[in-house]
Amino acid sequence: MLSRRTFLKLSGMSLAAYTLWRWDGWRAVQPPPLPAGRTVGAVPLYNRPNGKITGYHFPDRVVTLGKARGEWIAVEDGYVAKTAVQPMPTWKQESALPARFPARMEIVAPIAVIRAEANALSAVVARVAHASQMQAVDHLPGTHGGWIALADNKGALLGWSQAVAWRVADNISP
Repeated sequence: MLSRRTFLKLSGMSLAAYTLWRWDGWRAVQPPPLPAGRTVGAVPLYNRPNGKITGYHFPDRVVTLGKARGEWIAVEDGYVAKTAVQPMPTWKQESALPARFPARMEIVAPIAVIRAEANALSAVVARVAHASQMQAVDHLPGTHGGWIALADNKGALLGWSQAVAWRVADNISP
């Protein structure tokens, strides 16, 4: 026969063991995130390499990349040509603004839209692809990092883009 104290000890240990068994935080090393890619146009989706077209992916869609087979790469719902996907790291929606402007910025989102004004409803001036770099000349604070003003190669204002899609460039290139 168990005493009340022994019963409570065993119950507490059992509950703790069950909780720790289900808790994933004890692992020191987490598996790396699955690689992702951005489709670079209207991309046909195949059921197997050189197989039948089963659908299309729209431009700038982020897909999870699987194993490569020759000139083909597996995505979550079939195969696409390797040349139709731009590999990219997993994107966290965090803007990292520089301490001062002007500064060289890099796109970390699949794309960034440059608009005529710092307003989501203003006219689209350009769409710029992942990993492109541009010169940021000003910042307008707001939600999700606000807006950054981008200049062309000659320093003239090109337009505004939401800062959440950008971060300070690691490698400065002209």
